[in-house]
Amino acid sequence: MYIENLITKYLEEFEKRSKRDKDYVSQNTIKAYNINLQKFLIFLKENKYETNVKKIKEDCINRYINELVDKKLSPASRNQRISTLKSFFKWARKYYDIKNPMVEIRCAYQPRKEASFISKEDCIKILTHIDKVGGINQVLFRTLLQSGMRASEIIGLDIPDITFEKDGMFIRVLKGKGNKQRILPFRTTNSDSSENRENLKLYNLLKTYIRNRKKQEVDDKNALFISTHGRRITYTGLNKKLSRLLKKVTLQHKKYSLHTFRHTRGKILMENGARIKILQKFLGHEDPVTTIRIYDHTSIEEISNANKF
Repeated sequence: MYIENLITKYLEEFEKRSKRDKDYVSQNTIKAYNINLQKFLIFLKENKYETNVKKIKEDCINRYINELVDKKLSPASRNQRISTLKSFFKWARKYYDIKNPMVEIRCAYQPRKEASFISKEDCIKILTHIDKVGGINQVLFRTLLQSGMRASEIIGLDIPDITFEKDGMFIRVLKGKGNKQRILPFRTTNSDSSENRENLKLYNLLKTYIRNRKKQEVDDKNALFISTHGRRITYTGLNKKLSRLLKKVTLQHKKYSLHTFRHTRGKILMENGARIKILQKFLGHEDPVTTIRIYDHTSIEEISNANKF
């Protein structure tokens, strides 16, 4: 019962369950768990600990956590490692006669970060630049800003996920967080509202882009956004594009991230009168409390006051 052998069995079971139950766990989670477990295994070997799961004790886990602190890993990163080990040893306990060394281990205190947003002035600056330059960046970052999708969802988009109709288009998000699926509608009407103009612009951009994209000879024929090498764009590639864009518009000091585009879209929808329930569905939040916490501080106060005795 050596940990190096059990890791494979553990991840195989995760893989089977994720295929059977699409809401169980995503492929990204499985990859992250594998990386975390391999790093723990390296720690055990470097510090001459037994890799037999029966002989891994709480003091070993505490020493590992202390090492993570010494390496200045953030509370969030440490908690990811701890959560992985909790899941692994809980699984091992079910199948093997071992004492779970993670029972008394607690996650690190993690102060909650306030969501950041792109200011209206900076949005205009970014949109003006990408509309002037054109190309894949125009389509990519307009889609990112107007859809509020996560970076992983943008990366996972396939050409058939975009449906065009007379009165608008629909983006089908199949690779959402936790493998959740949702449909994002973008209606186009005869209205002269700014929202309709933006939707119409994205509609035309994506339609033209997809028509040209289908003519390209690339490795991944279905992928909507591809790299210069003809393969599906990666998270690293997307981040590099964002870094270059922010430098071009002299906003690199603002440290806007890919997720900031998502938060900004949510804020715009909220300011335009979208109800929390609608916002929750559009952004793909499983829990409405997440939506309220990020976008509606007034609602949090109202809930807190209503909950007083």
